[in-house]
Amino acid sequence: MGDGICRGSAVARSRSGKALVVSEFTMDGAGPGPSRTCGVPRSMHLEARPDGSIAWVEGNASTDVEYVEPEYVEVPAALRGVWQDGNGLRITFGEGKLGSDAVTGELVAGNRRCRWEAALLSYEDGVLQTTGAQPVGRAPKCRAPRGTYDYQLASGDPNVLVRSSTSEALTTSLRRQK
Repeated sequence: MGDGICRGSAVARSRSGKALVVSEFTMDGAGPGPSRTCGVPRSMHLEARPDGSIAWVEGNASTDVEYVEPEYVEVPAALRGVWQDGNGLRITFGEGKLGSDAVTGELVAGNRRCRWEAALLSYEDGVLQTTGAQPVGRAPKCRAPRGTYDYQLASGDPNVLVRSSTSEALTTSLRRQK
């Protein structure tokens, strides 16, 4: 069984100095992992940085907190559909909004078939960012990568999609399937 992804959201009510008041905090799970690990945390440590940004800090790890309007963050029509790299990687972008599992993929290598899904994190300046891939189904040898993925159309060709990752040095070019 793969890891679950926990997604949370809250409404920021006010900010003053180092204090941020939030309400309506919710947390839910996505992916094949155990959903019981996605409860509302007992406490949240938010850190205001000198540049005005905010981070959610847990132990030695931190995640930037960004303001988003979910109804405006979705998979753009130009990216929706099926894309392949010619080496067994097939990625499908469906309709979806912020936090939804709008991206599914399959990698076929020899006798091994790995299926995965990823949630939409952001779309800005032509770059769609997703969570790392989470294996779905029974795929014990399919490991979830660390990091996030960025997807953008190649300059000048709407039928070529370029994928890069925060955890991989190489980029992958995929072609739109009809």
